[in-house]
Amino acid sequence: MDGNPGSPRRVLLSPYAAPEEVTLDSQQLATVRAALEWYVQCGLGDHALRPIDIAELATASGACDALADAGLARLQGLLDDAHRVKLRWPLRA
Repeated sequence: MDGNPGSPRRVLLSPYAAPEEVTLDSQQLATVRAALEWYVQCGLGDHALRPIDIAELATASGACDALADAGLARLQGLLDDAHRVKLRWPLRA
């Protein structure tokens, strides 16, 4: 949020928030992989255990379903095998 309680728009603080595509380097990839491992170890693949703020992140504020345990395991494998990751967002309507 932008600090104004009446404003539904979120202020994007990251200079990387606007592009359609972002590439992560090896250090960034390792950090994402470590965060994912922590998420799994904490049992957050179980929707009931997920705090609201983490659920919002995991679902892109309701735009998609969060990954459950099987999806998280697949993502871990993909990241383990990757040397570089390219993220793409769907085109905006």
